[in-house]
Amino acid sequence: DGKNVYATNLSSNTVRILTRNTATGALSGTTTIATGTSPQGICISADGASVYTANNGSANVSIFTRNTTTGALSGTATIAAGTALQGVCISADGASVYAANATSNTVSIFTRNTSTGALSGTTTIATGTSPYGICISADGTSVYTANASSNNISIFTRNTTTGALSGTTTIAAGTSPIFLCISADGKNVYAVNNTTNTVSIFTRS
Repeated sequence: DGKNVYATNLSSNTVRILTRNTATGALSGTTTIATGTSPQGICISADGASVYTANNGSANVSIFTRNTTTGALSGTATIAAGTALQGVCISADGASVYAANATSNTVSIFTRNTSTGALSGTTTIATGTSPYGICISADGTSVYTANASSNNISIFTRNTTTGALSGTTTIAAGTSPIFLCISADGKNVYAVNNTTNTVSIFTRS
């Protein structure tokens, strides 16, 4: 809805909740809420009802309920994930959440209760080495991780009914890819290469 921006604060173990002026884009507000240790990635459900953080230091995901009127966050629930979490993403249908575990070299796969926002499940799938960024296509059929130490992108097929991931395909990127995103039309994936100061541009079929 464009009303809020949420920022993870790595050193203070919090999320800052900012109000956005929808006419000017200006941000205001000093409210924070505690997360797990060293939050890195953050994502919000398409319906605006839930926010999740990937907590690098405590190996878990924080689960917050969002007030869709005020933008305030509440809740202290967490769910265990792998180690050294970096990125986290949620499917457009709200049924699945995925967290990239940099030290475990895995993605944690969670089933989301679309009514309550709660997460369940401890399934994982192997990635390349040191997955940082993670993204999911708008149609929910594909998940990608940026593997910083193996200099490639893992490509997974997503079961749109169960949320399960399969496939071990990779494609070479630049050196130390850490973040990635996918275009809204689903045609391209972009990876930021930390060491070479470049973006790798992929065509998606």
